[in-house]
Amino acid sequence: MKKKIFYRVILFALILFFGLQFLSQTFLIIGERKPDFQNLPYLKLSSLCFPIDARPLCEYGFALLKKQQQFPGNASHGLEASIDYLKKSFHVNMLYYQAHFYLGNAYLYKNIKNPTHLDQAVEAFKRAAQIRGYRPRLSMDVMKLLLSLWPLLREEDKTFCTDLLNRSLKRLAPGDFNSLLETWGLYSQDVNFFKDALKKRPEFYLAAAQKMLQLNIHLEKRQEFLSNLAACRLSDLQNLYRRYLDKPQPDLPERLKQLFSRLMTQPYIDYHLLKPGNKFNQKDYYKFKKRLNLHILELLFSKKDWQKDLQQRAELRTFIHSYIDDLSSPEELNDFSDFLEREKYFAFSEAVFGVFYIEQLLKFKSGQYDTVISKTEDLRKSVYVKTEDREVYSDILLLLTDAYISSDLLIQALEVLKKIEITASNLTEIYWRKMRIEDVIGPEDEKDEKITEQKSRQYELIRSSRWIELSSHSMEKTVYLIDNNSVEIQLSDSLKRSIKSFHLFQVFINGRLFYEAYPGQLTFPIKISLPVKEKYSRFTLNIKILR
Repeated sequence: MKKKIFYRVILFALILFFGLQFLSQTFLIIGERKPDFQNLPYLKLSSLCFPIDARPLCEYGFALLKKQQQFPGNASHGLEASIDYLKKSFHVNMLYYQAHFYLGNAYLYKNIKNPTHLDQAVEAFKRAAQIRGYRPRLSMDVMKLLLSLWPLLREEDKTFCTDLLNRSLKRLAPGDFNSLLETWGLYSQDVNFFKDALKKRPEFYLAAAQKMLQLNIHLEKRQEFLSNLAACRLSDLQNLYRRYLDKPQPDLPERLKQLFSRLMTQPYIDYHLLKPGNKFNQKDYYKFKKRLNLHILELLFSKKDWQKDLQQRAELRTFIHSYIDDLSSPEELNDFSDFLEREKYFAFSEAVFGVFYIEQLLKFKSGQYDTVISKTEDLRKSVYVKTEDREVYSDILLLLTDAYISSDLLIQALEVLKKIEITASNLTEIYWRKMRIEDVIGPEDEKDEKITEQKSRQYELIRSSRWIELSSHSMEKTVYLIDNNSVEIQLSDSLKRSIKSFHLFQVFINGRLFYEAYPGQLTFPIKISLPVKEKYSRFTLNIKILR
């Protein structure tokens, strides 16, 4: 008999337990489907039916908080009642992160009227993140709330927020990170927040750098981020090259050319020049570039009848010049010259001037000036120059002039320049060399007034080239420096008025990024010192204002 009573009591308790739980869940579902403020009775009934379930208590407490925020003067469902229910919720289940998060919002709202509850709000947010910080959405919400309070946070709270980003960044989508950057830009702007975390997601370097540009802050850190981004992209290209070599395909030449194009058009590859010592390895970059360039040349030369294919010949010239630009030591130049000899490139006679120029350029850069002089003088005596070949032929004669100047044969160099001047389109390059020669042997006694006037005009253009007036957002100019190492850039009044704070002023020298500044950092005229090594120096400047 006692056993029957015991079983009936147990059965009644189970029916009551599950029945109340069922009622609680039913009221909770109804409450969640009701609009705000109409759901309060159902959520309250849900919490009363089953008070050992944390979720109904939490949802009812949060509903009270939303009503209090909407109607601050409503005393019956006040802020304190909301906080009490949220506390009851996590007392039932200390690991129910949602209750901690809502409680943080409640304390934050309470802090508006009584600014003594900030620490309680922050601790509640931190506790929620500690419990369920692996959830990207919760991590995002906590980090954005902490960032919005950044100037008021203690150092330990800032460290917690930074560590939370380090733990969760791998799981953040690009859109979430951009949203986080917006909050960071509005309230924090502390670059230490994500400088270490971004190493785990290098693709986010660009978004962070763009935000810094938009806000006109942390120029040096922006440059460091872009340099690190370039290093990661270089590593990706190197890995792709290895995969191409491991599994060669019939279209390997085209793939390598596309890879080389991507390498040459990397927009942030030069930032290591502004921020040396960062992650980017300059030697590794040039080594990879030369290796890839040479591999492409080998594949192009391996094709049959490349001499008869105009497109093939044009590609060969492009890659040969690109390779020569990266060579510095005489050993490298001689090795490359031997390579072209083996491929019988110099024996190719149809494009005599283009091939001859490349051959002599290699000799000149390796210091074989006598060879350049003898070979070029022999060419001058034996060829007829067609109209379409005059430009390349002028380049050959300018190279001959430079060889004469380097050999201190200045009279001969001057005679060659007079020949070029008759048909040359770029007189400045000719008079630039004449100026260097006359600086040693003295000016010529010229009786022709037109020639004297032209000479004076060209010399003035050369001397004044270091003073630049910029009237548009982009400009390219050749600058000639004589006993000087700097240029001065002035902006027109209309251009100054059009520049915004989020624009970026950049100067490229010979195609490489050399100088960068925010508009607010500029003082006019802008004076930039160039890497001058000789008394007479020449640079191609490209000035841009990025919008």
